[in-house]
Amino acid sequence: MINKNLLLASLLTINSSLVLADSSSCKTNKTEECSKNKKNEELEKLINILFNKDDMSKTFNKSLEQVSQFMPTKGKSADIIKNMSRKLSDKMCSPEFKKQFIKIYDENFTAEEISDLLDFYNSKTGKKLIEKMPEIASESAKASNDMMQELMSDFLTKFQTEEDIDKSESNDKE
Repeated sequence: MINKNLLLASLLTINSSLVLADSSSCKTNKTEECSKNKKNEELEKLINILFNKDDMSKTFNKSLEQVSQFMPTKGKSADIIKNMSRKLSDKMCSPEFKKQFIKIYDENFTAEEISDLLDFYNSKTGKKLIEKMPEIASESAKASNDMMQELMSDFLTKFQTEEDIDKSESNDKE
């Protein structure tokens, strides 16, 4: 009788261990799946914040202002540029485009980092950054353009000087 009870108790213990191991494995898999789902949801929220259609339109409009300062456009040219800007903004806010960025962010940031980014962009400072981004991008582009024009001017002057020296040396040899 004792042997049967001992055997029964052993079988129950083994069975309980297997059930617990199996359920803990399921919980682990579900936890990993939940983590992936949460990260994907947060990635989608982040990309929607970063690629908001209104903000993208503001950024492109500011860029157009910069372009028009260097290349004044009128009539049909202005319409073409505005139309292309609108199409670009639409494309950058499209689901296909956002999927690509979700993949890129997923590969480069952990779930915790995505959560931190969301916290930041939902903070007062993060919201201000998003609001100011079109203006910052425009001012940055202008500063870069100014610097590039200066560098190109210096480069062309030096290039012309070298060319003049080469011609002078060539004439001296003849």
